[in-house]
Amino acid sequence: MEERRRCSKCGTPLTIHNPTHICWTCQDKLAKESLKGFDGPNIDVKQIAYILDLGEEEVRRLWREGRLPPAISLTRKLQWDKEFFQTWILSQHKVPPALGRQFEAFIKAHGGLHLDDVTGEYRLGKKEDIQVWVYSKDESGRVVGKAIIVSDIIPGHYEQEPG
Repeated sequence: MEERRRCSKCGTPLTIHNPTHICWTCQDKLAKESLKGFDGPNIDVKQIAYILDLGEEEVRRLWREGRLPPAISLTRKLQWDKEFFQTWILSQHKVPPALGRQFEAFIKAHGGLHLDDVTGEYRLGKKEDIQVWVYSKDESGRVVGKAIIVSDIIPGHYEQEPG
């Protein structure tokens, strides 16, 4: 009879859904302890590797296989939302493998996920610089126009990058 894998920290039997060598309870404790020290709303590969007690390349491999929650594509660097990642650990990694890839494809098709500078929340869409004309009166009372650039997130579905 084959012996089940066990948590290297507490000895609890591990399920087939767990890609690491530590149980969810231990992962949750590590996450709660370590996420307090990480600044910002997101965490990266190095921080996830620490929480899951894995190497950074192993984290990237699990992400490519769809065994980690979907990453946020704000930069070229792999990042995850801290709260979502902690919820994923508490759910005992029971996310279907294809769900992460489907979610990432949805985000990409709709122009990306961007942090709204005003509300501090993520918005779906393409970030674009828009030229706006602002009119005012000068000292002599003449109407003068000035073009300013405003960045905004335009929601929509994009099959390909506009050229």
